[in-house]
Amino acid sequence: MALRTWLAGMEKCFLKQAFDADPTLSEEAAQFRALRGLSAHGKALGHLTVSTFSNHGRDPGRLFLTTLYSAKGLECNAVIMPGLEHGQVPRADNNAEQQAEARRLFYVGLTRARHQVHLMYATTPSVFVEAVQDSLGEAGESA
Repeated sequence: MALRTWLAGMEKCFLKQAFDADPTLSEEAAQFRALRGLSAHGKALGHLTVSTFSNHGRDPGRLFLTTLYSAKGLECNAVIMPGLEHGQVPRADNNAEQQAEARRLFYVGLTRARHQVHLMYATTPSVFVEAVQDSLGEAGESA
């Protein structure tokens, strides 16, 4: 999504009302409007999407922490997924719908890595980790 489209939607749905209702937010309103201006066609930020804008200024030498829920659309050189214990991911008491959602989130996290993925568990791996291990084993045998 284009950054200018997202900013316009945020202003319309949330920010305009807040800025109008609270005069102490006048500086924030001015900064937001300046950002919207810079995101217009042909301006300095006019070519950016929400995704590229969110990565602007990020120091590549620093650790970036996120949740699986907010990882969609992101890419990292390495992904570390701790706590992938049997009975925890997915939870043992999940129904079929919850298990499908847990699997989807697991694969969102898994596919965010450009180069390395580290799936961590203390004792017994999650069924999702076992499925990845099985898949890699089969790929290795056929290669």
